[in-house]
Amino acid sequence: DAKGLLVAYNTEAVQLWGRTPSPARKERFCGSHQLYHLDGSPLAHSDCPMATAVRAGTPTRNAEVIMARPDGCRFTALVNIRALRDHSGIIQGAINCFQDITERKQIEEEVRHKTQDLEDFFENSAVGLHIVSGEGIILRANRAELALLGYSPEEYIGRHIAEFHADAPVIGDILQRLSCGQPLERYPARLRARDGSVKHVLITSNSRFVDGRFINTRCFTVDVTDLQAANEARQASDARLAATYEAAIVGISEADESGRFLRVNDSLCRITGRSRDELLAMTFYDYTDAADQAKDAELYAAQVRGEVENYTIRKRALRPDGSVR
Repeated sequence: DAKGLLVAYNTEAVQLWGRTPSPARKERFCGSHQLYHLDGSPLAHSDCPMATAVRAGTPTRNAEVIMARPDGCRFTALVNIRALRDHSGIIQGAINCFQDITERKQIEEEVRHKTQDLEDFFENSAVGLHIVSGEGIILRANRAELALLGYSPEEYIGRHIAEFHADAPVIGDILQRLSCGQPLERYPARLRARDGSVKHVLITSNSRFVDGRFINTRCFTVDVTDLQAANEARQASDARLAATYEAAIVGISEADESGRFLRVNDSLCRITGRSRDELLAMTFYDYTDAADQAKDAELYAAQVRGEVENYTIRKRALRPDGSVR
């Protein structure tokens, strides 16, 4: 009523309060045992939204407060309060419609935590991540992606992904595959960094469709620039070794632990008078003179066992025509 005294309440209110207000005590404003702000600080009944409505006529819409029952149990209540006035506009009291939204708040809190976890995963992942719209526009990029290429968010986000690819056919193929729903697994590409350098990357990505419509892609970008450089250096080294191997005027071969040839060069073919295919079907014992085989085998076995790093032997090689080298 106009004095703030509780004059009516339904059974639902009693159940939510966990108590029945005592008429003898002339309880005012709210029948709850205790009120609290959302931060847990106490809220006096005389300062609650109902008190404000009775005193000043101020309405409350969808406000949240915490109500405590006598047994100590608390719940979050959603309250809607409006003042009741007579024909002359004088406040005659107020009415409060409130409901328990504790379960909803718990769900909201779970969603908030999950959202925070997802945001943390996206932003602080050690792997570059970016989201691209169906039109090819970069919608989001995490710190690792920006650090990889050296761009600020303003320089990268909102631009077309093709602007950062060094090879137009590659990004065209990527976008075409993703638009058709085909996932990418460690797809090699080259990206332009802000300093002008080119980064070799592997892209793993898939597409998001809603009601059959292509919405966006989710992409993981792994920097393999150092690995690419190492591979190129190894390939160059292998090429130089192969050139030296074949161009050498001395016979060179590689053999397994039994002495069977794995690789031979042209000079060894010339020395032994055999073709490459013939030698690769043999061991080096097969063309060694019988008088030299035992010593050669003894030294080779010691090398295979790791007892010697290398050895030198003078021996006779028998050629198919019967000649000896």
